[in-house]
Amino acid sequence: MTTCKQKQLFDASKIARSLLTCITNALDGGLADPAHDQYRLLLKETYEKKFFKKFPQGGSDSPSIKRATLRAFIANAKRLRSFNLDLPSSAFLSRRSSDPRFIEDRVLLMSREIFRGVLGSVPKLHALLENCRHTSGTTLGLSFLETNLEDKWKNVSYIHEDAKWIVSRYADVVGIQEGDYSFSRKSASRYAQVPKNDTINRSIFVEPTAEVFVAVSIMEYIFDRLSILGFDVDKQQVLHNRLAFSSSIHGRLATIDSTMASDSVTTDLIAWYSTLEWYNLLRTFRSERSLIKGIVCELPTFCTMGNPMTFALETLIFYSVAYASVLVTAEKTRSCIPDWDAIKRIRRSKTVSVFGDDVILPTENASLFVSVIERLGFIINLDKTCMDLPTKGNCFRESCGTDYLAGRNVRAFFISPPQSQNTSSLGPWLAQTFNGIQTKYISYFGTLNYVYYLGPVVEVMLEVIKDFDIKIMIVPDSYPDDSGFKVLSDPRLVRCFRSCLFKPIMVNASDQISFNYWRFRYTRVDRGHGLMINGHLRVREKLKTESWKPSNDRLSHIKNGRDTLSTYVNKKIGGYVTARALTYVGEITHIRRATYRLPSLYQLIGTSERRYNRVFSIRRSCSTPIPVDRRFPRSEKTRSRAPAK
Repeated sequence: MTTCKQKQLFDASKIARSLLTCITNALDGGLADPAHDQYRLLLKETYEKKFFKKFPQGGSDSPSIKRATLRAFIANAKRLRSFNLDLPSSAFLSRRSSDPRFIEDRVLLMSREIFRGVLGSVPKLHALLENCRHTSGTTLGLSFLETNLEDKWKNVSYIHEDAKWIVSRYADVVGIQEGDYSFSRKSASRYAQVPKNDTINRSIFVEPTAEVFVAVSIMEYIFDRLSILGFDVDKQQVLHNRLAFSSSIHGRLATIDSTMASDSVTTDLIAWYSTLEWYNLLRTFRSERSLIKGIVCELPTFCTMGNPMTFALETLIFYSVAYASVLVTAEKTRSCIPDWDAIKRIRRSKTVSVFGDDVILPTENASLFVSVIERLGFIINLDKTCMDLPTKGNCFRESCGTDYLAGRNVRAFFISPPQSQNTSSLGPWLAQTFNGIQTKYISYFGTLNYVYYLGPVVEVMLEVIKDFDIKIMIVPDSYPDDSGFKVLSDPRLVRCFRSCLFKPIMVNASDQISFNYWRFRYTRVDRGHGLMINGHLRVREKLKTESWKPSNDRLSHIKNGRDTLSTYVNKKIGGYVTARALTYVGEITHIRRATYRLPSLYQLIGTSERRYNRVFSIRRSCSTPIPVDRRFPRSEKTRSRAPAK
């Protein structure tokens, strides 16, 4: 009688609760000084409330979370349909300058001038074609497996004829033959959801390929125009983190965040802000309708999350209102024409910064900015908006994923769920969690003391590692968090794991260091039957560009080099596998430093080094003798403790 081997499972929630206990105890011990009471209490409260923020108990695909997300989207759509934009009217000129409505109307009119001045004239066709490109995301009519360039060109979905014409024109310019691409007409975009937190998902829309192809160029054009005023989209997030840190000390800057800002950019708002030429161009590459739960619905928003233009237009609107709020407050005239030199001076002073719906501006201008934004239909997120002045030297600021209280980082680590409950996902999940907690501990306790408070966390993980007999991977700091434990930069961390079994690290005479790491691979699944095809995992490094080779029993289904059976990649069925890589020169010093400090890590290198030295000695025996690399001399004490094969 044959018995089936059952998969060994682990309880991620139990491990996470043990880690939370270790973190709260470390905060009590490491920040016991009365001077840190407020800092410690805020951190503990944040961990107790938000540690499981990214850890939904039923998963992001649970029906309750999906229903809550759809209800929130529908409620926001109904709000926008019934909302009337409170725009300046002809009575603006008759109001007195001290009237609050007069000041808000001036901000709105000046922000429109800034909006139009940044955009300038509509780009010519050659400028539009210059930055057109396909994105790496999924578009309408294509699955996750088909997000490579070849499949996107073979099935270019579109809604508007103008988008189709521009794609055809681009193909002619770059020399793509007519037989190498084809079009398919669609009537609407498709509603979808992506994970956000433990209570709700994020609503997105899968847009047509042609519209996304051109919208990327419009997004790049808007950011290029903003760069004339010193705006660098690639550095904005880092700038916001620095401004939030400094403002938490002096309190002169306020941080403002909005709720569902991307889903609140209405068609009437874009029509009022932009010129007629720009409005006609922008609406050509948007989806007016979307398929939601099998029903085609008219969208109240101008463009949705999933369209590259959304983030650029959202940033430009908040940018215009923020600078107009500062200029109107500083100027004494009744003019609504912006001073572009003043905008550049403000930019150089780094008192106003915008990144999407995250806004930083002087505290005295924050209330005016909030009033104007609410008139445009946006909702301020009071939980993430900080406009208060410092009290007793303490001030809290939050922006772009960073939280600071009086210059100290109070951002908690949000634990994420493992890919599955199988033991194949346990090692990568523990590595991802350890690397995240380690980064937070450095900011909490400093680079000298964090290791001592990290000990209980390591003990919890060591117990799990020994119970499930896992060999841990050691990887450089530049690798992803779930690829292995990042302990090479600090030899004290390596010493914490000395009782574990490591995957071997090989060093040869040419200073090449090879090591193992975890990597996630997806499994192809038959769409009709939901079964794994041969249990075959994808093996290429770039998952989205590989061509799958079917087995012999499926060759009868191949016609013209393509698989006629409907298959796709199921992200839930894939698993982690062990891969091999080589380090670059910069990481060699870390491994040497850790080797000298901890002989147990040297034992990993010893066997591999001896094998490499023997191979190189044999190869070099017939040529000019070259000294064998012996930078890792093994003492008798170390050799006696080497694990037996």
